[in-house]
Amino acid sequence: MTTSPFTQVDGITNRSRRTFWIAPALLFLIACASPPPVKKTTVEIENPTNDLVTAQQKILKLEQQVQDLESRLTALNDKINLKVNGDPEAKIIQPPVAATKSVPKAENEAISQDEAADRFREAKILFDSERYSDSIIEFSEFTKAFPHHAFAAASQYYLGMAYFKQNEFKLAEEEWSRELISYPHSQFTADTLKGLREVSEQLKKPEKVTYFEQRLLMLFPNSPQAKGISETKVNPKATHSNETTPPITTPNPAEPVVEESDAHP
Repeated sequence: MTTSPFTQVDGITNRSRRTFWIAPALLFLIACASPPPVKKTTVEIENPTNDLVTAQQKILKLEQQVQDLESRLTALNDKINLKVNGDPEAKIIQPPVAATKSVPKAENEAISQDEAADRFREAKILFDSERYSDSIIEFSEFTKAFPHHAFAAASQYYLGMAYFKQNEFKLAEEEWSRELISYPHSQFTADTLKGLREVSEQLKKPEKVTYFEQRLLMLFPNSPQAKGISETKVNPKATHSNETTPPITTPNPAEPVVEESDAHP
């Protein structure tokens, strides 16, 4: 059986047409079956840089917070300085005080009196032991700490006497003068007047010698101190003798005040 040339041409043409459509389809299937190439996105490539930027931003925030705290501390310090310097507009809030057992006022005074009495006794022991420099320190501190104590006048008197014993007549004069001013009606007034008279003689102050002598004879005419002066007046040689100045008597501080006259210095 012979075929027409047109028939062969048509067969070839039909096969060519099928091949033309199959080839693209195979390529499409191959393309779909194979995974697409992995491409790094811009975000993934820039991740390290983003982390660094984020860390820097956090550091900046922390630095800002530190600066804020420093400014607050500075403001608090300024307020504290104003309160310490006594700013009248500053209100200081006192912290709560823990409750303590209250002690009666009378009991506190009794304790204080006992402590003061012990300190005076210690000073007097030093004086009696002829440790005059140490007793001066103790008597001076006592008179400053307890100016209204029952032994305050005695302490002031013995303070002057301790200076007198060391021949520090100027200091003795100052302390005995304070005795007359602060405790004019004490039991040591007569001895203080006699001491000031003796000190004035040592310091070559005849006017003061006469003054204190007259005061002593006027206020305490019957006292042992006044009698000693009267005897020296009767026997003038005793006044100008080269002997050492007679010792001044030191009364007992526990004895009550006894004045020989109603007049006061």
